[in-house]
This record gives sequence, structure tokens and C-alpha cells, in this order.
Amino acid sequence: MLSSSFLLAAFVALSGPSAADAQLQPGVYLSSAEVVRNAPARPGHVERHQPARGHLVVVADGTHAVHHVPTAHAWGFANAEHQVFRLVKHQAYLVTHQDSVVLYSRPRTVQYGRNANTFTEQFFSIGLDGELYPLTRRKLRQQLAAR
Repeated sequence: MLSSSFLLAAFVALSGPSAADAQLQPGVYLSSAEVVRNAPARPGHVERHQPARGHLVVVADGTHAVHHVPTAHAWGFANAEHQVFRLVKHQAYLVTHQDSVVLYSRPRTVQYGRNANTFTEQFFSIGLDGELYPLTRRKLRQQLAAR
């Protein structure tokens, strides 16, 4: 069985460069259409990206005005390092590759008694607005066949 890391690397190598490889403006994006246009609804520096708190805090460049954007209305955000995150059910997923199939990752910590291990979970969606699925051969094959 192929590991999801190998599957991810093979997919990215086959599909070549994508729109996610281009740097997106920092700020909060309210829809995937804004991501495609690289035009955030609230441009600026995302101060806090703790979606579970119910909002994102954005400081506008130039004016330094502070905006609180409800996560329920946000598609996602780009940080100062131009990393793009999609918000789904109060969780932020890093967009690692954007094409017809969008790849995501997020760290997950698992507690084993006093020890904790952090690993990277990988997900995918069909298009920017598609449902997120764990990145496995079986799920990827099912979703591509359903297209």
C-alpha cells in the first residue's frame, strides 16, 4: 500500500506548478473566487488565526485598522508568509497544492500518556469549494471516478 506522503508527492510531480505556487496577498478571503482573483475581502496582516474562537483578527496595511471577521463568513486566509489556509468546521487547513484537485495538510497532536507526538494529516478536495476527504488512494480514486 502506498503511503499518503508518496501519493501526495507523485500527484504534485505529475500535475506540475499550480496557482497555489503563486503568492497570494495576505488577508481574509470570503470566497474561493477571491482566492482565484488574488483579491482578499479584508487585505492585511492576519494577527490571530485561531478559527475555533469564532473570528479572525486582521490589521489593514497602511491604516492599521483592526477588523474582526467571523470565521463562519470566511473561506480562508493568507498569512504574511503567503501560506493559504482554508477554514472548514473551525479548523484551518494549509493549501499545499491548488489545481482541479486541491491538497491540504494540518498538524495533529496525539497524546500517549505523558508523551505527545505531532504528525501531518493530509486531505484533498475536488475544487476549492469541495468537501475535504482524507488523502488516501481509495478516496481519491472514488472522488475522481464520481466526476
